Amino acid sequence: MTQDFLARLTAAKTDTERSYIVTENLLKTLPLDLFTAVWAVAIPHWFNAEILAALCPQFQDEATELYQELQKLSFVEVFPEQGHNIHALTRKLLLEELWNHKRDEFLIFSARATEYFSQQTTPESNIEWLYHLVVSDTANQGDEFCSLAQLWTNNFRRAEMEYLVKTLLEQVESNRISTAAKAKIYYWAGNTKFSVAQAPEAWDAYKQALKCYREIGVSKAAHLEARLGEANTLKAIGDVLQFLNRHHEALEYYEAALEIYNEIGDRPGETNTLKAISDILQFLSLDDVKTLKALGDILQFLKLIYQKALELYREIANRLETAHTFIKVPHELLPEYSETYIMPHHQTKASLVSTKFLPENSKTYINHPKYGMLQRICTVDENKDMFASLYAKSLFFLVTAKDTDIKYEPMGSKEAKTLLENCLLTLDQNQRSPEYDQLQSVFHRTFS
Repeated sequence: MTQDFLARLTAAKTDTERSYIVTENLLKTLPLDLFTAVWAVAIPHWFNAEILAALCPQFQDEATELYQELQKLSFVEVFPEQGHNIHALTRKLLLEELWNHKRDEFLIFSARATEYFSQQTTPESNIEWLYHLVVSDTANQGDEFCSLAQLWTNNFRRAEMEYLVKTLLEQVESNRISTAAKAKIYYWAGNTKFSVAQAPEAWDAYKQALKCYREIGVSKAAHLEARLGEANTLKAIGDVLQFLNRHHEALEYYEAALEIYNEIGDRPGETNTLKAISDILQFLSLDDVKTLKALGDILQFLKLIYQKALELYREIANRLETAHTFIKVPHELLPEYSETYIMPHHQTKASLVSTKFLPENSKTYINHPKYGMLQRICTVDENKDMFASLYAKSLFFLVTAKDTDIKYEPMGSKEAKTLLENCLLTLDQNQRSPEYDQLQSVFHRTFS
């Protein structure tokens, strides 16, 4: 060991600093091609000869030999089913050094990694691709990440979602990506935590997302996207607080989200927030309802938003795809609106339905013990069109069937069609509404 090395080691103030000095000293003893390869393969989470060749095209011919030499290094370990990786602590040190002092090299390697993993098809490769993309393509701003996150969420691929968020958070915590990308990653981290009822962790992630959205610049395009992200996050925090039975706090966040949705003209966002407000109001105790009713400004606000909801229905009712739930406005709070139901679907579209459009015997549906199960059965693939009237009538016919035993499990449109047909056939002839034959006709036309 040279005196310079010992002096630097003695002067180091942290274990991390000392670790890098030792690693750097070891790297200096390597041949130049192996030295270069080490820095390159530190970029991805794992590597093999093929990945090494993609990161360092100049080593195309000797990639296999270099890969063998890399495996002999003390900080290289086996990465199951993929190849090898640099030990986590050593990799972190190398990445920090590259980012802080050789950023151009970091970005070149990241761009090559992005290109390589974009051509792979496994979930692990998809995640690795996005991990590099958010750094190498700053114009993307996390949009591709959001697309994959939405797809996997819709398909209940929870394990992949958790791995995706965990991996992308590495770039967030290392401060290597834009504020817009950070906001989206934090937002989906909150969604992932909330999907498994980890409400406190979800709330923490949403708060970070909210902070990022509010830091984004005020150019027109960025401002609108950030305001929408802020509104979505406020709505999500309201959902967490509602889950925690902190209803009054949840209402404050919903009101803040509603204000932004109205400001930017996001009709679906407004309506989904109205649905969330109604969820809270229908479960408040009578004392809470009386307290709210005593506050004239709140009562007036609620009247206005439900009037607004009716307007929104007229705007977007012709674009319905999949209806999920019916929510009743509490009679004690707004008796004049007690016959109105909010019917949302996803975060993009929603509508209102009045009971006057439904069969008379359907008004008792919400008290039926199988309601919670039945209202999910009629959910079909979001990419398939389904008439709202068909959904509503099918649901209510099913609800009145006393002996229909249904088990819920995720299904596509074909399975939903078969299930609904079987359910309708189980109804006693005496219980069928005069509209039954009409329903069957509409049903078959819809799915033909």
